[in-house]
Formats: sequence, C-alpha cells, structure tokens
Amino acid sequence: MECIPCPASYYVAIGDSTPRVCPIGSSCPYNFTTLTCPEAPTPCPAGTYSSATGALLCTPCPAGTASAQVGATSPAVCLPCSAGGYYCPAGCSAAPFGIPCGAGNYCPAGSFAPLPCPMFGMVEATKGPANGPAFDVDTAACYNHCFFGGDGETSAC
Repeated sequence: MECIPCPASYYVAIGDSTPRVCPIGSSCPYNFTTLTCPEAPTPCPAGTYSSATGALLCTPCPAGTASAQVGATSPAVCLPCSAGGYYCPAGCSAAPFGIPCGAGNYCPAGSFAPLPCPMFGMVEATKGPANGPAFDVDTAACYNHCFFGGDGETSAC
C-alpha cells in the first residue's frame, strides 16, 4: 500500500486512513517536511482561538486582551486586559487577565505593554485613569509602586 500525503489542516487518527478536517477550537499543524498530518487535533491553548475548521495554527488574542479558555472557538473570549497594574501582549493567557505591570510602571486598561512612570515633578497627583478617564498617567499606580527619580526608575520603599 502506498502512503498518500495528507492534506494540510487535516488530521488522521491512529488506526484510521481517512483524513479528517481539523475542528474549530483546535489546530492541526502540518509537517511540510514529511507531508504528514498529526494523529489528533491540538486544542487551542489559552490566549488563542480558532473560529473555523481547518486551522493550521490557532490565532492569538489581540494585544491588550487575554483569555484563559483552552479550545476557544471565537475571538469573543479575548477580554480586555484588566486595569490597575496589568498588561496583555498578543496571545496573553495570564489570569486575572494580565501580567503585573511591575515597579516603576503603570498600565491603563487594555495595555499591551507596561509604560514607565514619569518623574513626580511632571505628574499632577489628581490626574490618571484612577482619577478620571481623560488622563494618560495613573499617578496612584506610580505612587503605589514607590516611584522616584527619572522615567521608569524605582526605589526601595
């Protein structure tokens, strides 16, 4: 019996000879070197989704969003990154929907990377997302992270 190359975005279960299309919520990575398919679909990991059949790879959640759901079938699982000191790069799976911003930084809602706190002399204490949505710098977050000195620098509290 001659082996026939398996089509991309399919899988062939052990003991079966019929290629099956990869279901939504999973990926079927194709081996382009050997022209073989996986033996089973791989569920999309947290931080990704597959909303159509036949996915070679899962799609990462956009930057500024995150998902903890495995096998997600829709981009609707990608929720905005939490405010108050968290950020979410593309494909983020960290719960509670974000990675801690870190000392000397601030992260408004939907941040995809931490932003360095400016020098105190350049920040008005009444401004920032914690004090109203019209401002760029969350001064409460900067103060809470013991920020002193130049951009992004920190001190031991």
